[in-house]
Formats: sequence, structure tokens, C-alpha cells
Amino acid sequence: MIKPRKMFRFTSCLLGSFIILFSITNMEAIRFHFPSPQFEFFHPRGLTIWYPELQGVVGFDIKIYLNKPYLHEYTLYDMYLNTSTVSYGKFIVNDDDAFIRLGDNLRYEVNLQYSDGNKYRIRRWFTVKENPIFRLKVPPKNRRNDTKEGKVNQLKEEINQLEGIVDDLIKCSGNGSEVSNNLFLNFRPASVILDSKQLLDHTLDVLQKEMPKVNWKFMLTRAFYYNNGVGFEVKTMLDKLKILQMFKTSVKLTITDLDKIDKVGYFDDDYDEDSPFMLHRFGKPEDT
Repeated sequence: MIKPRKMFRFTSCLLGSFIILFSITNMEAIRFHFPSPQFEFFHPRGLTIWYPELQGVVGFDIKIYLNKPYLHEYTLYDMYLNTSTVSYGKFIVNDDDAFIRLGDNLRYEVNLQYSDGNKYRIRRWFTVKENPIFRLKVPPKNRRNDTKEGKVNQLKEEINQLEGIVDDLIKCSGNGSEVSNNLFLNFRPASVILDSKQLLDHTLDVLQKEMPKVNWKFMLTRAFYYNNGVGFEVKTMLDKLKILQMFKTSVKLTITDLDKIDKVGYFDDDYDEDSPFMLHRFGKPEDT
């Protein structure tokens, strides 16, 4: 017959083993069955972290430690982010000023807050690598005055200032001569004479096929016959300079500055009066 004292010791040891086994099993479940947070780093600064929504989880917070080989209860964290908002099935936190470099050792501690008051903690570490989590594009800052409309207006203002600077530089270097937004395209649009609207549409179609990335519908303002080809006008001097730069690599079409043609003259050695693809000289229309 087992004495009561030995029975108590046996029961205590069995209960202790059960508690240890349960704790280990629970810790392993937390470690291996809870998903890891997803990191996106940005250059030169910026960090976005998202964590999938889990049943019963009402809050997410994360502490980040950079280049700290060991953690203890007194270790100071470098960043702390938290949220209780779920967007598209995820907890998402951002730090636009986070400065994290390639090769940094990153340790983190995630705390998941459950609706019943319980918390789960996940601790892991990794080395920051370029692929696939390192982005070269800076994320937008979440500020009240940083609206899409505000950004558009700011860009428009900067473009207007840049165009003004370009115009001033060209006028200063032009020795007083008139500078226009006109360009010359060495192609014959049709075997028949087109009216101004038809010529504009046809020129637009040709330009779009050759350089589809350019917003020609917005940039092209008019087209007109000039010498043995077609002249066309764009909205701004900056547009004109951009087009001249882009068409340097064009094989099919040659676009030149019409102002330079006016100065040095233009003669086509291959001009053939009987060719159905040649146009008679109509001259450059006067600006209205």
C-alpha cells in the first residue's frame, strides 16, 4: 500500500511534468504556428509592417531592436509601433522616418492582444537583405495635409516654375530671336491634302505609334504642312525639349527643331514632284 506522503510526492511530480510539457507545447505552438510579421523597408528611409488578422486578436504592437545581439528586460528598443485597426484583413503600421540599412540585424518582439485580455508574445530576428523586402521607392507619408490633391497642385506649381526657368534661359541665349514651340517631322502623312483637323489627327496617330509613352493628346496642339513634311506645335518649351531628347533614339522618324530649320533653310534632296507621297510647299502658317 502506497503511503500518503509518497502519493503526494508522486502526484506533485506528475502535475509538475504536465505543466512543463503544456508550457513547452504552448510555446512551440506560439513559435511555429503563429505567422511572422511582414516587413517592407524603403530607401533612404521608411518602414511598413503588416500582420494578418487572427480570430480574437484586437491589437497588435511591435518593438524593434537594431543590431543588438542579446535582449533582456532592460534592453531599450529602437522603434515601437502599435495599432488596433484592421485594414483589408491586416494590421498595418508605418514609420516614415525609420532608418534601416542592408545587413542590419533586426530583432523584434510582437505582442498580440486578444479580446479576452490574454496576450501572446513572439520574438524572432533576421538580417535585412535587399531581395525581396528592400524597396527603392519612398512610401507616402500619412499626414493630414499630404492629400492627393495637394500633391498634384504642388507638382503643377513646380512644373510651371521649371518651364519659366527654361523659357528665360532660352530667351537669354537666343540673341533676341523669336523662339517657338514648333517642331518638324520628316514624314508625308497622305497622298492627298488634309484639312487642319485631319492633319492634326493623322500626325497624332503617327506620333503615338512611334512613341506611345508620351501623352500626345495632351501635348500636341496643332499640325501644319511645312516644306516637304509636317510641322507641329506642343504646349510648352519644356515639352519641346523633352521630345527632341527622346527622339534622338528614334529609327523611323526624325524630329528637329523647326526654329533651326528657319535659320539655316531646309532642302530635301530626295524631293520628287511626281511622288504621290510628297506634298507641295505650303509654307508655315502664321500664328493667330
